[in-house]
Amino acid sequence: MFTKVLIFISVISCHFCSYAKDVNILTITSTDDNNIYRIGLMINQKTGLAKGFYKREFTPKGELVKDPSLHKEFSIEELGRGVVLVSRPVCSNVVSLKSQSMNLEVGATIRLSVVKNCLVNSYKHKELEVSRVSSDRYMVSYENQVISNDQKLHFQVGMFGIKAIKVQRNNYRNLFD
Repeated sequence: MFTKVLIFISVISCHFCSYAKDVNILTITSTDDNNIYRIGLMINQKTGLAKGFYKREFTPKGELVKDPSLHKEFSIEELGRGVVLVSRPVCSNVVSLKSQSMNLEVGATIRLSVVKNCLVNSYKHKELEVSRVSSDRYMVSYENQVISNDQKLHFQVGMFGIKAIKVQRNNYRNLFD
């Protein structure tokens, strides 16, 4: 059963050169788990285009968690089928992503699914837009609002699921600058 928890997702606009291999786009934290989850794009070094997504866990001090089972990589095809980012023992799918609208040269519409009530298996579905602005920059928006580096999506979790999602100030950005 969930305890009252806050989950934060910070959406960061991305800057990278065409030879970069990773670009962070989301940061997730929760008060029931001190670790920080970072979600991002894996970039093909030859084309400069996204070849997949990753999820990595960090300690509250910003150090990579040593357990390799906590770090995942997803291909574009897997994202098309849907991937689970956060799960709990009583609810195997707390936060997941899925995109059937992905153009590697332009961007993607990503369906963000969050558990509303784990007991009856109901979910809220929201859309994130990831747009390739130029050869070296991505932009993320949520509910038609561009999310800057200084903002995050804030998830408030209640007894059985996520109650609200709001855009708020990102207080975790300095750990990874």
